[in-house]
Amino acid sequence: MVISYEIGSDGGGWLIANLVPDGAGSYSWERCPPHRGCVPVASLDQGRTLEAGNAARGTVFVAIGVNAAGRASARSLSYRGPVVAVRAPQAKGELRVGALVEPVAGRWVGGWGNERDRLQLEACRSRSGGCVVLSDSVYENRLPGVGAIPPARDLGWFVRVVDQRIGQGEVFPRIRYASGHVPLIAPGPDAASTTVGPIAGAPVGQAATAAVARRTAPDGGSSAAAIRARRRTARAAAATEAVLVSVSCPAVSACTAVGDDGNYAGSSRQTLVEHWNGAGWTIQPSPNRAGASENELQSVSCSAVNWCVAVGSTETSVLAPGQLLAERWNGVRWSILRTPRPPAASGGFLASVSCVSTTSCAAVGAAQVGAGANVHFVTAAERWNGASWTIQRTPNREGANFNELQSVSCATANRCTAVGDVVGESVGEAALAERWNGTRWSIQPTPAAGAVSDLTGVSCPDSTACVAVGLGTGDAALTERWNGTSWSIEPAPHKPGGAVNAAPSAISCTTARACTGIGMLETNKGLEGALAERWNGARWTIQAVPQGIGGSNLQAVACPSDSLCIAVGAVGVGSGANPGNGPVPVPAALIESWNGTAWTIQQTPTVAG
Repeated sequence: MVISYEIGSDGGGWLIANLVPDGAGSYSWERCPPHRGCVPVASLDQGRTLEAGNAARGTVFVAIGVNAAGRASARSLSYRGPVVAVRAPQAKGELRVGALVEPVAGRWVGGWGNERDRLQLEACRSRSGGCVVLSDSVYENRLPGVGAIPPARDLGWFVRVVDQRIGQGEVFPRIRYASGHVPLIAPGPDAASTTVGPIAGAPVGQAATAAVARRTAPDGGSSAAAIRARRRTARAAAATEAVLVSVSCPAVSACTAVGDDGNYAGSSRQTLVEHWNGAGWTIQPSPNRAGASENELQSVSCSAVNWCVAVGSTETSVLAPGQLLAERWNGVRWSILRTPRPPAASGGFLASVSCVSTTSCAAVGAAQVGAGANVHFVTAAERWNGASWTIQRTPNREGANFNELQSVSCATANRCTAVGDVVGESVGEAALAERWNGTRWSIQPTPAAGAVSDLTGVSCPDSTACVAVGLGTGDAALTERWNGTSWSIEPAPHKPGGAVNAAPSAISCTTARACTGIGMLETNKGLEGALAERWNGARWTIQAVPQGIGGSNLQAVACPSDSLCIAVGAVGVGSGANPGNGPVPVPAALIESWNGTAWTIQQTPTVAG
């Protein structure tokens, strides 16, 4: 099985599967959002072609084919979202007759990570057109894009650089970005000796889309699972990356944050733990499971300054199901705890943990059951009693083939609330809430919040009060409140100016009327930004948040007091291996603190690459 990668004229990603040797056979696809299980997804061309649609950044697709030789499958590269030009191409060199001018590629974000640039240097009779190609990096076997300026008879022409983004499996590009027209030589009696330049750093020009009809397909990535995962960090290839996804503060001078670091392109990730002692952050050594190439901590909960539990998942290969992971800090070192696998499950993950003491923790997530076309996901929960983890039975929504719990909060050992979502033909894409009463887990009715709803974070300051946040239809922010009897929809936060999408994805409450929600906002240019908002029991208020270079987001927050909150996430900084295209944002850990008045970025230790 071979997968080819393409970019549509609108910048969206496409995949084409091909069974060896002749492509004959039947095909199907699965979508696998980051840190989540895989679900079937619609495709085109007898199943061979798939449109990524609005799938989350970090989503992987699995192609499954069956022919006379048997069954084969292949896993795609991680999807980074639609291709968007964020910097125009430029020209480098002197603007004079007979000189050489070299096109310099623009800067792109999104795609599959294996695209290439087709650079063209054009000479144009005017700003409005009449252009001829001087050089083409695809069809010329020499230094890409280097071409001679037109001879003297072409004085007064303009130079234009065109950068066209081409997918790995394409011959002709569907998306292009053209720089502004730059005057070559100003007309005049001595024009032959007049030079205008250098032209390096020419102003950004206009974007132009190639005249290729956009292919249409059934939506391949609009599920709540895909929408939910958009807040995950866009992780660049071929570079060391560090991301923090959870934080817990048992005291104002003691916080622990967890996540992972490594190389997504090479499928090598290690656990990452950082600790705050009131003065600065330091990295704590944390173990990784033997034989696992992917080790990721998704949540941490500390019931004391010298006692924490973190949970997540591990993978031994890109096609193997994830396995549960739990680790404990005893004040001296981190160690891996044994976690039993749910019955009949081939794998799974733990997404969240909440500990009220060193002898009482609840962890939730999902378990993968079945295989192939019959694979589905069920909710999972485990209980820590101070000595070991035990599996707890959790209900699933009837008619849903995808059930997961994404966040849990325990007010006491016998009162816990977990939230998540379900997906299925008969239930659609709906929010899920479950309650632990000390004896069993039960599903709580949640109010309808449109065609799509998904709860991603919950905080319960006491046994009769919880606030949950997430996403509704069209990426709209969703807030729901538990009053000890029922859930109700509360006013949603407003979008900051210039944001297309903005919604808190995690929340921390000191009381039912004092909560801080954090998350990610997206601009109409596809850029990410950190988001923080304050809930007073009646409405949300947007808080100013400093933004990191290259885009940033916040993924978790902990508020040990009304005047102190710590939020963690990632910021895109550094340089990746991207020859000819300039620096590419590489995620690095981001930590911000709220002092009751303002948010500030805290210095984080550098992760060794």
